Amino acid sequence: MKPVILILPIGEVPSSVLEYLKTELPLFLVEVKVKIGERFNIPPSAFNPHRKQYNSSLIINHFSMLQTLKRYWRTLIVVSEDTYSNNLNFVFGEALFNGPLSLISLARLNQTFYGLEYDENLLLERALKEALHELGHTLGLRHCINRKCVMYFSNTIFDTDFKGPNFCLRCKHVIDSVIKKELETKQGKV
Repeated sequence: MKPVILILPIGEVPSSVLEYLKTELPLFLVEVKVKIGERFNIPPSAFNPHRKQYNSSLIINHFSMLQTLKRYWRTLIVVSEDTYSNNLNFVFGEALFNGPLSLISLARLNQTFYGLEYDENLLLERALKEALHELGHTLGLRHCINRKCVMYFSNTIFDTDFKGPNFCLRCKHVIDSVIKKELETKQGKV
């Protein structure tokens, strides 16, 4: 039985992004299935009125309490709002390292954030890269020094655009072995 990644839309997330992630993620994480969950509202307590942004850590913590998420191998929270974490001005995403939850924010992945014309294909491409990046952290990957690897740290949107959606050979080896080990452990418990 393949492990399932749940995509959890929070707030007004375009269906096109959710469907694209559902289709594309299994092409890069070959042993997984992807399901889109029910839509939730963003927790008001995560909003920082001084920054006019949402705290991604508070969003992750809020949804980590949902018992229904424990049925899934990993959960990817997708929000459209602008997010930050700790002392960072913004984040494209955040993950619980070696944990079950991750989050991506579409706000700064969207060209309109920068005063440019909406480009759905570019938004989809960026969302996929950031989703894979954050899911990589949930599987124990740290940032990679290979600028083309999806695990390379995106300090700016230009970094996201430069890197590809693929894991480099080293990161791919780690991902494959973690997934294989987790599957073997799960099958051994059945």
